[in-house]
Amino acid sequence: MDDAGATHAADKTLATGRARPTALPPTPASTGAGTHERYMVPLKCIASGALSRPIAQNGAAYGFTSSPCPHDVTARIAPSKLVLKITITNPKNQDSVTFLETSATTGGQRTLLEVEVAPGGRNRLHFHKTFTEHFIATAGPVRLATVDGDLTLQPGERFSASPHVQHAFFNDTGAPMRFEVEMTPANEPFELFLQVAYGLINDTWTLPGGFPINPLHLGVLYELGDTHYKGILQWMTPLAAMMAALARWTGTRRRLIDAYAQTQRTSHTAPATALHHTDTEKRQ
Repeated sequence: MDDAGATHAADKTLATGRARPTALPPTPASTGAGTHERYMVPLKCIASGALSRPIAQNGAAYGFTSSPCPHDVTARIAPSKLVLKITITNPKNQDSVTFLETSATTGGQRTLLEVEVAPGGRNRLHFHKTFTEHFIATAGPVRLATVDGDLTLQPGERFSASPHVQHAFFNDTGAPMRFEVEMTPANEPFELFLQVAYGLINDTWTLPGGFPINPLHLGVLYELGDTHYKGILQWMTPLAAMMAALARWTGTRRRLIDAYAQTQRTSHTAPATALHHTDTEKRQ
């Protein structure tokens, strides 16, 4: 069978969902400099999150979960254009964050998040040293706290938290509130910070207050999120800085990012892989 016939057969198998090949011959989208690969992928399978491994360039394989996608819609899609929303949740703060645009999808131009906070949800008053967060209310009222007092944003209104300006969100409205957070240029470390922090919380690697059990994890979050606190929590800053360096040296930083950072996966469909350690290891 020639290459064209092999590609057609694989496409038909994917479309009918009767088999789940571990590899699909790529069809070059162009030649010369800047060549990238395009693959035949069932669109509805992508939308339903059926892909179990990221699609990558240079002929990398991909597969399906144990339940094959039954849809018969196929199309050629460049992996770099395969972008789906990713939502992470934080049961402690009672909020969820959806990544609408990331550093990877905008070429470093913008990070755009959608945050929804349940009634009673909130985070701590904090600040960042190196970047500005722009809060845009989309379903309000949206309640924000600053050192100068509380703010109430109605849909369409915005507030910018410049470097060193303390801020926090809280929901005392009795109904879910929703807002967008924009950063220009994009802030990939902060994107990673959110995913790692929320992943650790969901995997019970944190104390009741939300801080990591493992000091190395604290260092990773400190370095990625550039998140700082006033008052008694300031004592953690020197420790966190030392732990950040140690986390890089031991490979802990890379392991956490590999485990939880879905936005770095090309297809944006593969679930984050949780870390598997014993309770004894958590305390080390």
